[in-house]
Amino acid sequence: MSLALAEFIGLAGLILGLVGAWLQWGMPHRLADLEDAHKDGVLTEDQFSSRRRLWMTVVPVLVVLGVLLIAAALYSRLG
Repeated sequence: MSLALAEFIGLAGLILGLVGAWLQWGMPHRLADLEDAHKDGVLTEDQFSSRRRLWMTVVPVLVVLGVLLIAAALYSRLG
């Protein structure tokens, strides 16, 4: 793998990891807002559960994907 490609993959991993960490940091507030909307009747039970499941799935996947991309870039340059 060329240096430019490894740098691009590493940068993409860094961005994904930081976005995932930022979203993870605000997760309690987002989930509380979803619960409030559900209690107020704005969201149905199905909408609430699907949106909660989406947040609980996507955010950790972003963090893990970012770490894996950084690790792949480092491995390609060091290995």
